Amino acid sequence: MIAANKWYQYQQQYGEAVFQPYVRVTRAREKVRVRVTSKDRLVLIVLTIMAGLIGIGLVISSAFSASIKYDINTLIKENAVIQGEIENLNVEIKAASNIGAIEERALSELGLVYPDYTQFRYLEEIKEEDYSLASIIKDRAYN
Repeated sequence: MIAANKWYQYQQQYGEAVFQPYVRVTRAREKVRVRVTSKDRLVLIVLTIMAGLIGIGLVISSAFSASIKYDINTLIKENAVIQGEIENLNVEIKAASNIGAIEERALSELGLVYPDYTQFRYLEEIKEEDYSLASIIKDRAYN
């Protein structure tokens, strides 16, 4: 419950607001002076210096990262050139190891020819007993 005198004040204010015309109340603005102390100035100076150092750090780090990116791009280009050379060498190896190329080189540069039927040598069939260890020891022991 509202106390009796507060209720009375409420009714008076309500009546004044309803029955009286709106009157604009102007107050004289008080000029508030902000006093900046030496401690505040010191804090502002330190904050300004720190913001400057952070900005300089960002510029330096971006320059360093750009330098690293340039080096990486240079290495990528060098790797592409080397990869091309590797592919060329692989093609040359496959061309040189082709049986037709080997035969042509043997015939033209080295002067090799296919053997005649008179130059064939036939190998004799080796008996299996000659390969046994016991027979080899026996032959060497008694011969």
